[in-house]
Amino acid sequence: MKKTIVLMFFVFCLFSLVFAGGIVTNTNQSAAFMRTLNRNASTDVDAAYFNPAGLTKLSDGLHFDISNQSIWQKKTVNNNTATLNKDEFVGDVAALVFPTAYVAYKMEN
Repeated sequence: MKKTIVLMFFVFCLFSLVFAGGIVTNTNQSAAFMRTLNRNASTDVDAAYFNPAGLTKLSDGLHFDISNQSIWQKKTVNNNTATLNKDEFVGDVAALVFPTAYVAYKMEN
């Protein structure tokens, strides 16, 4: 029973990676990204997402990071295509809780 649960957990995680959308669309997966706007050379624990090779710079042991972001965005798109019914489209996003957790374990090399 435990093996089945663990297997289902890893399959669920795999599907989330498969539908990730690429490096261009997933730039905001860390609250630290909002401070530096570039995590491609990260050597912190969030390097597990942005720069896996950067995990080699961590000290030995278990590293854990959990953070939360609150996201609000309102975007208005104006369109001048004659075949559409409307000329203006409004996108409104509000997310009070957008949690992120990173876990990395490093041992020697």
